[in-house]
Amino acid sequence: MANNTNIKDKLRQKISDMHDYISSSYYVNSPNLNAGRPYNDVALMSIMTGLLKKNQLTSGNYGLGKTSTSEAVSSLIYRLPIEFVHQGMIQGHPFLTEEKIIGRLDFSKLKDHEKVIFSTFAQTPSSKIIDEINRIPEGTQTNLLGCVETGDFIYLNQNIVQPKMPFFATANYKDGGNTDLIPPIIDRFDISVEVQPPVFLGSYIRGDIHLEDLTEKQRARLKSLDEEYTASMPKNDNEAIEMRKKYFSNLEDILQSPNIKSKQALLSDRAISQEMSEVINDEKIDYSQKMEKIKGLSKKFEERLNGLALTKDDMYLVGRICETQKMTKDASIYLDSLFDSLNSYLKTNESNHAKEMLTGKVNNNLSVRPQNRAAPEYAKLLSFMKGEEAVSVETMMQVLPYVLNHRTEFSDKFKVDVDDHNLNSMQMQRARDFVKQYMNDKEQGYLKNRQMLHDFYKSVQEGTLGDFAKKYASSNSPLVKKAQSMGRMSKEE
Repeated sequence: MANNTNIKDKLRQKISDMHDYISSSYYVNSPNLNAGRPYNDVALMSIMTGLLKKNQLTSGNYGLGKTSTSEAVSSLIYRLPIEFVHQGMIQGHPFLTEEKIIGRLDFSKLKDHEKVIFSTFAQTPSSKIIDEINRIPEGTQTNLLGCVETGDFIYLNQNIVQPKMPFFATANYKDGGNTDLIPPIIDRFDISVEVQPPVFLGSYIRGDIHLEDLTEKQRARLKSLDEEYTASMPKNDNEAIEMRKKYFSNLEDILQSPNIKSKQALLSDRAISQEMSEVINDEKIDYSQKMEKIKGLSKKFEERLNGLALTKDDMYLVGRICETQKMTKDASIYLDSLFDSLNSYLKTNESNHAKEMLTGKVNNNLSVRPQNRAAPEYAKLLSFMKGEEAVSVETMMQVLPYVLNHRTEFSDKFKVDVDDHNLNSMQMQRARDFVKQYMNDKEQGYLKNRQMLHDFYKSVQEGTLGDFAKKYASSNSPLVKKAQSMGRMSKEE
C-alpha cells in the first residue's frame, strides 16, 4: 500500500512539474484553479486532455498561447520536438480540403495502382492539432468527425490506424471570417477552455532585464556576455540556434533565475525534428516501419528532457488510476440529476412556470457524452491530483463549467451579473454560475432537494418509481414529472 501511495505521489508531482513548466514558458499566466494547490486552468486542463486522450477546444483572443500550449503539451506527452509537432498541425482556412487533412493520391503511381500519400497531420504520432477550426467550412468539418472519434484516417480504400490521440482545436472569438462549428463537432469536444490576457506578467514574457536590480558583479558579467554574443556571427542556422541556447543559458546563470526563452528551448531540437520529417515523408517504407524509426528518435529526444516528460508506463498508470478512482454518491447524483433535469425539462415542460425554473434557462438538449464520459473522466483525474479518496461534489463542480461551456445554449432570461474585471467570457461565466446555482438555488438547488434526488436515484435502481412519484407528487421538479410519466407508462404496459 505504501509503495502504491509513493507511486501516486510521484505521478502527481510529475504532472505538477509539467504544469509548472508550461505555465511559465508557453502559457504564462496566473493560477485560477485550486486543485490541492494553485494551478492555471488552461495549462492543467490541456495536460489532462493529453493524458486522457480527449478532445479540447481552446478559445480566446489572438496571440495568447492557444496553439503553442497544445503543441507544448503534445511535445511533452509524446516526447517529440515541438518543431515536429508543429509540422503535423493543420491551419484552418475556408479552402481547407479533405486531401489536406487526410491524404491525396500519388498520381505518379496511378498507371499501376491507387496509392495514397497520407498527410503529415494524419501520420504524426502525437496529438492532432487544428488551429482556428472555426475558419473551416461546414462540409470539411464533417470529414474530421471520424478522425476525431476513432483516430483512423481513411482515404479511398487505404487507411492509417492509430491509437486514439488527443485532439486540440483552437478558435478565436467570433469575427467576420468565422464559420459556425456544426453541433456534432461541438459535442465531440469533451471540454473547452478560454485563454486570458496575463495580468502584470508582460515583463516576464518579454524577458525584460532591469539593470537597477542587478549587483555590480552581475552587471559586469552581463556586459561581457552581451559583447561576446553580438561580436560573433554564426555560419549557419544550426550554429545560430546553438549560440542562442548558450547565451540564454549563461544569462540564467548571471540572473540566477530561469529565462522564458531558455525554458522554451528545452522542447526544441531542429536536427531531430528534421530526421523525423524525413522518415514521415519517406514513401519507400510502410507506416509501421516509420513509427519504429520515430520511436528510436523519440528516445534520443527524451534524454534531454531531464525526466520532465511522462514515460509510457506513467501514461498507462494514469489510465489505471482514473479507472479505479471512485465517485462519492453526492458527486454521482449531482452530475446525473443535473443532466437528467435539463433533458427532462426540455422534453416535457412548455409552461411559463417551468420556463422560470433553473433548468428552464437552457434551450438545447445535451447528449450523453458529457454526462457519461467527459465530466466523470476529467473529474476523476482532477480528484486524483487533489489527493481525494473519491471524486467529491466540489471537484465535479470544478469540472462541469468546462464541459458545459461550449455545448450549452442559455436562454436570454438567464442573465449573470459580471463586473468589469471578470476575465471570463459571458458564456463561460454563465456556465460557472449555472453549476453553482444548481447546487445552491433556494427552491431547485441540489442542497435543497438532496433527499428527493437520492430517493429518485434509489427508486430507479429498485424499480419503485410509482412510490417515488406519490411521495413527491407536490414537487415541481422535472424529475418528479418524469417519474410520474414513466410510472403511467409502466402501468399501461
